Amino acid sequence: MFEPDEAEEMHEGTIEMMANNEDVDVLTTYNDVSLLDMSSDDD
Repeated sequence: MFEPDEAEEMHEGTIEMMANNEDVDVLTTYNDVSLLDMSSDDD
């Protein structure tokens, strides 16, 4: 679908575009996948 360098460019652009948006807590794009452990009792 996209070459890796194209996906990276889109990811970086999306991060820049949404960086100061107070309403965004989680942002997922095509090229960046992270697994977060949400089972902890810590905030």
